[in-house]
Amino acid sequence: MDLWGTYMATPVAAGAAALVLSAVSSLTGNTTGQGLAVRQIILGSGDVPSGGGAGAGFARRLNASAAVR
Repeated sequence: MDLWGTYMATPVAAGAAALVLSAVSSLTGNTTGQGLAVRQIILGSGDVPSGGGAGAGFARRLNASAAVR
């Protein structure tokens, strides 16, 4: 079974969001703006992939390790 492609993006992103919520204590219990804060942390910690292609200007590869540092 190959696990790749866009259908894997949702569970991976949800897992990363859960990791961020558990690691960033200032987000615990703060539901106002929580989703936006988690999104910004995940997007801000992503790796820029090498090469070009569609969407290369804003493309990021999820880096959960960097997101929880």
